[in-house]
Order: sequence, then C-alpha cells, then structure tokens
Amino acid sequence: PTPTPEPTPETAPAAEGGAAAETPAAEQVTCQITAERGLRMRSGPGTTFKVIGLLKNQANVTATGRSEAGDWLAVTNAAGTSGWVSADWVDCSADVMTLPVSGG
Repeated sequence: PTPTPEPTPETAPAAEGGAAAETPAAEQVTCQITAERGLRMRSGPGTTFKVIGLLKNQANVTATGRSEAGDWLAVTNAAGTSGWVSADWVDCSADVMTLPVSGG
C-alpha cells in the first residue's frame, strides 16, 4: 500500500488588511532645534502666523502633530508652551510623517 501523507499545518493568515503592514502612527516625536540663531515658534503652521516665542538652538521639543505636507510641526517646549515650527530647522527622533495631521 502507498503511505498516506501527513497533513501539514496551515500557514498563518496574512496580517489583517493585507500582507504589508503600514507604519504605525506616532503620537509624539522628540525633536531638537537645529537653527543656529534659534527658531521662532508661531501660533499656526506658516510664516503669516504670529510669533509666540523663540526656541534656542539645540533645545528639545515634543512634536505632537504636523501640517498636511509635513513642513510644519505642532510642538510643545519644556515650559509647556505649544506652537508651530518649521520642520526644516528641527532634527527629530522618528519620521514626522507618522504624526497626525493637526489643524492650524
């Protein structure tokens, strides 16, 4: 007689929503100011918004959101003041595009 093959275990199903997992959204990202002369914190995402503070070079801030394009970041400084800074002048610990889009 011919031997009966043993059943093989089923392969684990692919991750829900497809095989490729998306990058999880970050709630906040630590960033450091890289502008040598400091960076203006504004009330909204753009140079037309009022300046509400100045962040010193190498100061740490926490980014909690971004503009649609990711060129402006909603941040909070060590004193607890929240505002917006240009993403061109910060070095962040993770990809800022994983932050949620915030209103301005």
